[in-house]
This record gives sequence, C-alpha cells and structure tokens, in this order.
Amino acid sequence: MTTPRPDQILNARMSLTGGPESASWARSQVRLMLDGTSPESVHRTLLVVDELIRDAERHRERVTEIRIALNREAVRLHLELDAAATGGVPLPATPEEIADGRLLLEQVPMDWGVRTAGGIRTVWVVLELSR
Repeated sequence: MTTPRPDQILNARMSLTGGPESASWARSQVRLMLDGTSPESVHRTLLVVDELIRDAERHRERVTEIRIALNREAVRLHLELDAAATGGVPLPATPEEIADGRLLLEQVPMDWGVRTAGGIRTVWVVLELSR
C-alpha cells in the first residue's frame, strides 16, 4: 500500500452545538467536501451521516463532533461521529426504523465500528467513493 500524497488528503473537523440546525449544517459541509465525487457517492454518504445522527438522537445522545478524512487519490472517505449522552431515556425505535437502519447498512458498502471512551461514543465509517 502506498502512502497518499498530502495534497490528496482533505481533513475536516466540525464541532456541533446540537439541534436540528447543527445536523443540517453538518450535511451541507459533507456535501461541499465531496465536490468532485459522483452524485451516487454523495447521496450514499449523506444517507450514512443522516442515519448516524438519527441513531444518536434515538439514544438521547448529542452529536458533538464529526471528523472526516477524504483521500481523493484512493477515493475513500473516513468519517467519525462523536456523541455524548444527555441523560435522557433512549427513544424506543419502531420496527420500521430498525429495519430501515439495518437495510441502509447492508446496502451501502462500508466498514464501520463503534468505540466508547470517557462517556463519548464514536461511530466510525469507511466508504469507498466513485468519481
């Protein structure tokens, strides 16, 4: 595996204050960052971002930060979303919401995982994009 040239890596860190306007702003920033990739890649990535934000909201977590590293050479996106517990009781998900989230994860080719440290849950995703 070769190391990508520094000019081919685009990094972004977005701190969010909470609320629906934060999620909307984050999506618009992700969309801007993906300029030059295929409309399908942008659409898939935004679906994943939406699902991660909705999942945090269902768990009564507040999304505090989103980090993105876009490798333009390999056309690969690494996204991390941090969410902090708010102390509220998680919202029960309907069977439809659970099925929709699982269907999305099965349809979008990606690697993903979760890690927790210091009360922050971080969900990471790696997506292959197309130009």
